[in-house]
Amino acid sequence: MIVYLSIATYKGSVPLAIHYYGTLKAEDHEPIWLEKTLTAIEAAVLNRYESGYTWEEGCTTSRLKSEDEARKIGMSSWREFYPTGQVLMEGEPHWREPQFILTGLTPEQRIALNSIFMACEKLGWWDGGNVAEVSAKNKEWHGLLARYLEVT
Repeated sequence: MIVYLSIATYKGSVPLAIHYYGTLKAEDHEPIWLEKTLTAIEAAVLNRYESGYTWEEGCTTSRLKSEDEARKIGMSSWREFYPTGQVLMEGEPHWREPQFILTGLTPEQRIALNSIFMACEKLGWWDGGNVAEVSAKNKEWHGLLARYLEVT
């Protein structure tokens, strides 16, 4: 099973938005919102910026400080929610382009797949004027992923 970590934010598009949100997704499963337990300092920061609710140390929230925090929580908890998951990648189930592999598979397999992902980024994906190259990389990435998932 492929598990996806989707990271979103309203930062930059909604005034005063400062948080990120992480969701674990797998096809044919309900999404799981990532949460963390607040420290006293984090609760104080939330109380300063948000009205209508009083945050305390020990409360849980889906409001995360950064993309990195979402990745850290996702990578440490994905197997808890999806014990049969074989790989965790950052992205969405409906995206059909290469996605960055966060964990799962072997280190060598992750390196092979992520090098293809990074090559697509360097090419500018579909908008970079290298459609034939990106298409070939896309096909190569999907072929490798399918082969790796058969073996694992």
